[in-house]
Amino acid sequence: MAEKDWISRYFAPLATAGARKLQDDAGLLGCENGWLIATTDAMVEGVHFLTGQDARSVGKKLVRVNVSDVLAKGAQPYEALLTIGWPDGRSEADLAAFATGFREELSHWSIGLVGGDTVSSPIFFVSLTLTGSAAVAGGLPVWMNGAMSDDIILLTGKIGGSAGLADARAGRATPAADHYLVPDIPPLQAARLISQHANAATDVSDGLLEDLSQILSRSERGGRVDLEKVRLWGDTSPIEDVLGQCTGGDDYQIVCTADPVSAESLVKSGLFYAIGRVLPEPGLQLCWKGEDVNLPETLGFEHGR
Repeated sequence: MAEKDWISRYFAPLATAGARKLQDDAGLLGCENGWLIATTDAMVEGVHFLTGQDARSVGKKLVRVNVSDVLAKGAQPYEALLTIGWPDGRSEADLAAFATGFREELSHWSIGLVGGDTVSSPIFFVSLTLTGSAAVAGGLPVWMNGAMSDDIILLTGKIGGSAGLADARAGRATPAADHYLVPDIPPLQAARLISQHANAATDVSDGLLEDLSQILSRSERGGRVDLEKVRLWGDTSPIEDVLGQCTGGDDYQIVCTADPVSAESLVKSGLFYAIGRVLPEPGLQLCWKGEDVNLPETLGFEHGR
């Protein structure tokens, strides 16, 4: 059973109103002064980071994969709770290295650590719960279901972070490998721009095509993407390699939609670039150098398979 199916069946019925039926990357918390969102991401050794990977880089990656979710809501990171599963026999030096990378990222984003838990575990795993507050005074969270017909589809950064996995496993020091180990994510300015200009947004973690399709389906819209406009970490041809990078995940960039006037402001910022347009009829369409491209069998990473 895929992750989205068991979430829908077993946990969505338990969720409160602020959770938006568990159909977004963050939930809205009750707060007397304004609002807070909350998001959680966990990472397991051998699944989300390499076995034996430098623990400092794991600490940095853990913060960044959560921060990207918060930025995509038009929010700035606020406070965090950390859970660590630590194997018996793992060195204290590794723990110190993890704490160093974790502290560096908390400091960079001005995040306060307010609690958490530590447990003994047969494998090394970490989980962070991160809250976020409005990046712009008076701004509201930007959800995934607000895309409108004729919106421009925009993206930050490069896609195809999963292309660095092979390099990282082989110990090759390439830009793509560096991104896989410690992802390059948008700056706080992106959250402010999202809050001011975007109708819908999400971070790209499970694959560009998968995460964009979630925006479109929840907005009851379709979209058309010009694949040659997507900036990639790996090869820009053939089309099979391009599709592989657009479905691989591990990017932690932001995909959003905005009306044409607002889209101009996003592009002028230098952080966002246009890759397509929202259509009134449901369904995702792909174009490569003027030719239609069939959708791949899998649009992105499916949890729980």
